[in-house]
Amino acid sequence: MRARVCLVVIARNEAARIARLLDSVRPWVDEMLVLDTGSTDDTAALAAAHGARVAHFSWCDDFSAARNRALELAGGDWHLVLDADEWLIAGGEALLALRDAAPDFVGTVALEDQFFDGQLHSSAHSRLSRLLPGPVRYAGLVHEQPVHQLPKRDLPLRVGHDGYLPERLHHKQGRNRQLLERELDQHPDDAYLWYQLGKDAYVYEDYELAESAFARADALPHPQDGWWFDLMARRLFALKQLKRHAQGLELAEQQLGICGDSPDFFFTLGDLLLDFAADEPAQAEALLPMIEQAWQRCLALGERPQHSGAVAGRGSHLAAHNLALLFDAIGRDAQAQQLRHAHALRPRAGGMSGSADLRLPRYMQRFRCIGGDCPETCCGGWSVAIDRASYQRYVQIRKEPLASLMRQYLRHDPKGSASRQATLALREDHSCPMLDEQRLCRIQREQGEVALSQTCREYPRLHGQDGLLMQQHASLSCPEAARLALTDADALDWVQTQMPAAQALALPLFRRRPPVAPGETDLVRAHAALITEVAMALLRLPDLSASQSLVLIGMLLRRIAAIEEGGEAGMLALADAVEQTLAPNRLAAAPRLLAGMQIPRRAQLSLLWEATARYLNRHGGRPSFRRLAEDVLQGLGLSEGLDVGTQRLEQVALPRLAALEQAQPHLLKNLLLNELGKSLFPHGDRAGLEREFMALAVRYALVRLYALGLAALRGEAFGADDLVRATYVVSRNIEHHRDFLPELLADLEAADALRLEVLATLVL
Repeated sequence: MRARVCLVVIARNEAARIARLLDSVRPWVDEMLVLDTGSTDDTAALAAAHGARVAHFSWCDDFSAARNRALELAGGDWHLVLDADEWLIAGGEALLALRDAAPDFVGTVALEDQFFDGQLHSSAHSRLSRLLPGPVRYAGLVHEQPVHQLPKRDLPLRVGHDGYLPERLHHKQGRNRQLLERELDQHPDDAYLWYQLGKDAYVYEDYELAESAFARADALPHPQDGWWFDLMARRLFALKQLKRHAQGLELAEQQLGICGDSPDFFFTLGDLLLDFAADEPAQAEALLPMIEQAWQRCLALGERPQHSGAVAGRGSHLAAHNLALLFDAIGRDAQAQQLRHAHALRPRAGGMSGSADLRLPRYMQRFRCIGGDCPETCCGGWSVAIDRASYQRYVQIRKEPLASLMRQYLRHDPKGSASRQATLALREDHSCPMLDEQRLCRIQREQGEVALSQTCREYPRLHGQDGLLMQQHASLSCPEAARLALTDADALDWVQTQMPAAQALALPLFRRRPPVAPGETDLVRAHAALITEVAMALLRLPDLSASQSLVLIGMLLRRIAAIEEGGEAGMLALADAVEQTLAPNRLAAAPRLLAGMQIPRRAQLSLLWEATARYLNRHGGRPSFRRLAEDVLQGLGLSEGLDVGTQRLEQVALPRLAALEQAQPHLLKNLLLNELGKSLFPHGDRAGLEREFMALAVRYALVRLYALGLAALRGEAFGADDLVRATYVVSRNIEHHRDFLPELLADLEAADALRLEVLATLVL
C-alpha cells in the first residue's frame, strides 16, 4: 500500500496568503489539512475553496498543541508541515517519491526567508525539519521542534517565507516574546531558547534585549549547530548598533575558530569595524585593513546557504558592493571598478544582484550524498587534495582525536597551489584516515560540512563553463549520481537557475569552452554549440537506441571532420551535413538500416575485452573493477575462449540488454547525454574531433560490454541496477587510474580500430 503524504498547516487570519501556499503544494500531496486557530477573516473558506480539509482549534498559546492536533487529524504516513506565510518554490517531485518510501527518517527543507534590510529586499537561508513521519509530534510553546530519534535527510524542497517583511512583522509583535519568556521560566538553561528570544528582539530592533539574550545563549552549554553562525552575526550587528565596538571586536576574536567559515560573520564584522572607524577617526588607519580583510574573506568563502540564517549575497555581491565603496573612499578606483564589473552582473528590481546563470541536468537538483549507505564510498583510494583555506583550518584543530589524525596524515606541500596546498595520506587499506568506526567522515561530523576540503565538498559535482554560461554535471563514478542520472527518464532534461557571481567565479572548472573568438576560422570551434545540440537531439530520438544514435553522431562528425573549407563555405557545408543527417526520411530509415548491420561480434569482444584484460594484467585496477571483470569473465564464459564468449554474447547477453533498453530506453541514452554535457563535447578543434569522439565512444563501449557480461551472469535478475553498477565501477576506474583509458585507446589504435569507420564494431 502506498504511503499518504499530507500537507499540515495551522493558520489564523491568513486570507491574503493561504491560497498561495495551497496552490503551490496541491499537485504533490494526497491531502491538505488546514487547522484554523480562530480566524476572523476568510482564511477557512479560502482554504476549503483551494482544496484543503479545514478543521478548527481554540488557540491556547501553545504552538505545539496546535501542531499536534493538526497532525493527529491529518493522520498521514508523511506530514509536510508549513505555515501560511510560506510556499513551495521547487522540489515537489520529492514529495511524490515519498509514496514509495518508508517513513523512517525526518526530511529537512531549504527555507528562504525574505526580509527588508533597510535598503532592499534580501533573503536568508536555513534548513528545517518539516517533513515528518506520521507518529512524530512537537514540543515547545513557541519555536517548537519535532521530537524524534530518527536520522535526518536533506530533501530538494525549497520553501519561501515572507513573514519577516515589515508589513507582516507588526501583526506578530509581542506574541512570540511572551511565549518564549514563559518557556524560559521553565527552561532557563536552554541556549536555543535564549537565541530565539534574542532573534525576536533583534527583528524588532530592540538591540539591548537582543544582546542580553545572545550573551546568555553564549554563556550556556550548546551544540555547535548551524544556528550558532546566525547568532554570532546578529550579535555583532547588535553590538554595532549599541556602539560597543571594542566588545564586538573581542567577541569576534573569541569566535574566529568556530565561525571562520561563515561569510555572515565576517560581513557583520566588517560592518562593525567600519562603524568603529567612523566613530573614532583616530583608529581608522589601523581599522581599514581589517575591514578590507573581513569583506575579502566573505568573497573567498563564497555563499554558504547551508548555514542556518545565511543571508544571500554576503558571500558575493553584498560584500563586493561594500568593498567597492571602501576602495572608492580610499582612492583605489581601479579595484573598485574591477569589483563592480565582476559582481554587478545583472540589475534586478529592489537592488543590484551579482548573479550568474547556471545550467544543470535535473538529476543534479535531486542529488544528495547517501554517506554510509553508498555501495562504494568515495572516501578511499583517491588522491585527496586539500586547498589552502582547508589546510589552514585543519592545522588549527585542537579537538582529539581529529587533531592527532591531522598531525599524522596531513601532508603539507609548501610549493602547492591554492587548490592543492596539502594532501591526506591514506591508510594501508587505501581508506581515508578521517573515517570513523561507522565509515563516516570525522571532519564533517565534528566540524560540519563547511569544514570539508574543496575536493570532498565538490565531488561528484563537475563544473564547466560554456562561453559565459556555467554548467554543472556529476561524475558518474559516484554510485548515487549514476543511479539518478541513468534511471530517471527526465534526469538529463536541462534546468536553468542562478548562483552568486562570486561563487561562480570561485568554482573549480572541469572543462571550459571559451566564447567564440571574432574571426574564428576553425569550423568546430566556431560552431561547437551547434554540434553539441545536434548530437543531443540525435540521442533523444525515440526510435533509435543509444548505440544507434551514437553511430549516427559518429557519421555526422566524420563528415564535419572532412570539411576543409573555412568561412561561409565551411558553414554552408556544415549546415548541409546537419540537414542531411536530420532529414526525416533518413531518420526514418536509420533504425532498420542499423539493425540490419552485420556486426563481427567476435572481433568486438576481442578488441574490448582483450585490451582491458591486458591493462588488468599490467596494473590491476581498483578492487571493484577487478570484481566486475571477474563477473564478466564468468558471465560470458571467456575463460573458455572467445568462441564461447561470442556465443554467450549473442544468445544470452544481447537479448537481455535489448529487453532492458526496450523497457527503459533512457538508461544508456542518459549515460551518453551526461558524458556529452560533462565534457562540453566538442571542446577541441576540427583536427582533434574524431579522436575526442572516439574516446567518448570507447568509454561507452566499455560500460556496455561490462553490462552485457552482467546480463549473461545474472539471467532474469538482470536490470537497471546492474547497468548502474557497470557505469560507476568503470567510470571510477577510469578516473582513479588515469592511464587506463589512454592505454586502452593506444591498444585499439594499434589494432587500427580507433577510427570512426569501425565505430559500429565497438558499440552496436
